[in-house]
Amino acid sequence: MRSRKVVLALAFAVLLGALMLAVHFLAASGLARPQLYRRTSRAMGTFVTVAAWSGDRSHAEEALDLALEEIRLLEGLLSTFDGKSELSEINGAPPGRPVLVSPATLEALGVARRVWRESGGAFDPTVGPLVELWRRAREEGRLPSDEEIEAARSKVGFEQVEVEGETTSVAVGSAGVRLDLAALAKGLAAERATRALAASGIRSGFADVGGDVCFLGSGPSGRPWRAGISDPRDPEQVVETLHVSARAVVTSGNYQQVSVVEGKRISHIIDPRTGRPADGPDSVTVVAADGAEADAWATALSVLGAGGADAARGAGVEFVMYFVEDGGLRRFASEGIREYEGGSR
Repeated sequence: MRSRKVVLALAFAVLLGALMLAVHFLAASGLARPQLYRRTSRAMGTFVTVAAWSGDRSHAEEALDLALEEIRLLEGLLSTFDGKSELSEINGAPPGRPVLVSPATLEALGVARRVWRESGGAFDPTVGPLVELWRRAREEGRLPSDEEIEAARSKVGFEQVEVEGETTSVAVGSAGVRLDLAALAKGLAAERATRALAASGIRSGFADVGGDVCFLGSGPSGRPWRAGISDPRDPEQVVETLHVSARAVVTSGNYQQVSVVEGKRISHIIDPRTGRPADGPDSVTVVAADGAEADAWATALSVLGAGGADAARGAGVEFVMYFVEDGGLRRFASEGIREYEGGSR
């Protein structure tokens, strides 16, 4: 019994010494108790928030600086409002003339082409002429004619955009065709921001770009992050919470941008295949491994509705849709979304 007490005493002394050394190391290195550091700024026409879980404030601040820098870099490349952006240069070039682009722009176009193909054209970053036509129609309080719709549709089609990977160049093949990557730019910005955090050694954090969120690792407690889905009838209320780790969560919905023209309810989301407003769900939330793909698929599924389930499954994305019907909600979700319902990730 005496020898056991001696062993326990020695073990306690060793443990106490280790704790004292750890405290001394934390004090000497400037480390403190880990906490979530965050920064909020304006970029890409919205508010962005980046956050990092760390025990070193200076390290966290440096990582957040790099994450925000990545978001602003992407904004400068993909903005359609900046005449000097790479996207504006592509749109302003004569048909068929290639424009050299950066890896970030090439990545955006690669994701766009992949989702365009997988969704059967429901996602198309050249849909701009149709979006503009319906925007003007809403402002004028009238529905566009069939002739106007067909004229706009003739300028839509991602197959008219040529991307040459070896020379990293892009060319628009026909006059009037314009690229607009807004439907995935925020998701890509959040994705690249979390990559910047990870490259800086941060293991837990997130980037939120106007509601498009990419989560890095698990939450500070080691449990999954919690992502709330707004009720399309009352966006201030949360109708469902998903539990995710190392995933992107993006919601798209027409409940905040719907107009009534000549007695018809008009969504701001346009189906590139028909040239007319989409008649899909009121809210779509997508969970995917990549922020840009989650963003693009949220748009694609807003067009496809429940009929896009197979295409989404083939692309490896999960989703939750809500339809407002007679004042109530009808929920439709992919089978894989169950993994995120109870906090298993």
